[in-house]
Amino acid sequence: MDDLRWMAEALVEARRAAELGEVPVGAVVVDGTGEIVSRAHNTKETNGDPLGHAEILALRQASADGGLGSSEAAADALVDAFRAALSAVVAETEARGADARDLSTTLVAAVCAPGWLAAAQVGDGYVVAQDASGSVRTVSGADGGEYLNETTFLTTAGALDGLRAECVEIAPVHLALLTDGLQMLAMRIPGREPHRPFFDPLFRLSAGDDGSGAADQALASFLAGPRVSARTDDDLTIVLASFTSGGSEQP
Repeated sequence: MDDLRWMAEALVEARRAAELGEVPVGAVVVDGTGEIVSRAHNTKETNGDPLGHAEILALRQASADGGLGSSEAAADALVDAFRAALSAVVAETEARGADARDLSTTLVAAVCAPGWLAAAQVGDGYVVAQDASGSVRTVSGADGGEYLNETTFLTTAGALDGLRAECVEIAPVHLALLTDGLQMLAMRIPGREPHRPFFDPLFRLSAGDDGSGAADQALASFLAGPRVSARTDDDLTIVLASFTSGGSEQP
């Protein structure tokens, strides 16, 4: 079966990670024809990169190489990435001799390209995008109908049952992925409508990033400032990305 062949290739990558002293996790991305378009293994410790997880690296490579040529392929890859992420968490807890609940986490992820965006999540958080017309929309996120202090974690039993990625046709110019700690500032609750006074200045900040680190410092200062701290003491994580007319990403 193809599943066994793909798993065997992922295990080859996992062994490469183990040889480097990494948590032994590997990942492959497969296109609609059953061909492996990218592969990777954990390099978190080797490269000192907290995002050096196999599933993230494999998705990055596939996207850069054009292997995720359609929103459907990206959606399938996202679901596979969530399964790989859960396996990575379980492997990490076993390596630490801990309980999976000790590393409880939510997860929000997105893959975008000119013309479409695919997003998926487990637990709270939001994916918000702005297109070339200036319209801002929520692609993925809770509707605000649940209790604010309750959520599903990646390690919750059955968390991945029925997981699917949301795919929308959009030419993304700006993108934001955020945790629920910012939802009272960023979203109109109840509901999923983005609060433009929150996102507009952040998207301008992202678009103007020159790589000097000034934008990172400005964002950190905003998150630590009184406007945010007065409204929430929860987790404050946001990832911003802007795209040039040529389609390149500016994180």
